[in-house]
Amino acid sequence: SRSRSLVPFVTLAIETGARYGTIRTLQWGSVDFENRCLRWGKDKTAAGTGRVVPLSQRAVAALSFWATHFPEDKPEHYVFPAERYGAGGDQFSVKAYNVDPAKPIGSIKEAWEAAKLRAAKILKGIDDEEAEMEDAPQLESVKPLQCRFHDLRHTAVSRMLNAGVPIAKVAKIVGWSP
Repeated sequence: SRSRSLVPFVTLAIETGARYGTIRTLQWGSVDFENRCLRWGKDKTAAGTGRVVPLSQRAVAALSFWATHFPEDKPEHYVFPAERYGAGGDQFSVKAYNVDPAKPIGSIKEAWEAAKLRAAKILKGIDDEEAEMEDAPQLESVKPLQCRFHDLRHTAVSRMLNAGVPIAKVAKIVGWSP
């Protein structure tokens, strides 16, 4: 994906069960690396707003790596800031520009849709070279995976329950209303 934020964004969704809008507006001041937890801001439910959730090793690793992109971050800066992408050069490398840490990312929809299509191609065994051929007949039948971003929340809950986390604790982590 051209969007460098897609992997840490999705990782956080799968590891915490957080909603899209809650992740989008997360600020660095809410991330506690030392105690491996974070405090969510406003959420869809009152039970979800302001909750403190533990971070898995994978979530901490993703956020720690992501933080290296923002060495001058401040507590009020957004973890996923507004930014634009472009590509150029002989190797057509993607670059982020117009990064504004005072504003949250607008949307990851384009990156999410592209990732779903790429995943479908991988599952069908179509490599990047084949995908670049315009007249490849197998490409016409490839449809993006049918997966909403919200499905990551369901995945997170299922993974927690399968790991033996009690339902009451899962409810607190994901911010379900009582």
